[in-house]
Amino acid sequence: MPTVFWGVVFAQRFWGLLGKSAWALAVVCAVYTVGCVEAFGDKSPYEPGEALGTFHLTAKQKENTCGEGALGAPPVWEFDVKLSWGDSHLYWDSGGEVIVGDLSADKESFQISTTVIQDMRSQTDTGKPPCSLERDDTAKGTLTREGEGVSLMKGSLTYAFSPTEGSQCADLVEGDAVLFAALPCKIVYSFSAEPVGE
Repeated sequence: MPTVFWGVVFAQRFWGLLGKSAWALAVVCAVYTVGCVEAFGDKSPYEPGEALGTFHLTAKQKENTCGEGALGAPPVWEFDVKLSWGDSHLYWDSGGEVIVGDLSADKESFQISTTVIQDMRSQTDTGKPPCSLERDDTAKGTLTREGEGVSLMKGSLTYAFSPTEGSQCADLVEGDAVLFAALPCKIVYSFSAEPVGE
């Protein structure tokens, strides 16, 4: 498979972690999150904490140093996310894995972080130097509480890309298979979300 194929695959996985959409497809790669959800007893491990319901999230691109259209990043995108919370954690489920984030003591602010490592070479990239990218995702924001639940969520989504130590990824920013305008780089969205159901 040529490098450009892996770029497409990487783009698909890129959108799969914090937001699921029609063009966000799963791909096998190493994923390390801030916490792994572990549930005991008769509660489903996919539904940790106290459910807050499903929220419809609309995100607008505010900053992009990776280049216009890099990885297919749209100017505006929307998806649904199921939220739940515990004493010190917010659980974020956009249709893939449940991601665990930190929740403030007053339950009015949160931060969620994940890291993905993707090898950008394939078996046919003979002679090319090793190139892996680390992608750090961060969702952070505020929650507007209403009664026992949440009526509004606002914040930012940041996707930061950088070559791992020892990687040589110059061909990703110049040449025939350009994927980025520059590396390291980041794409930042601001978002708001309102509840739409259970």
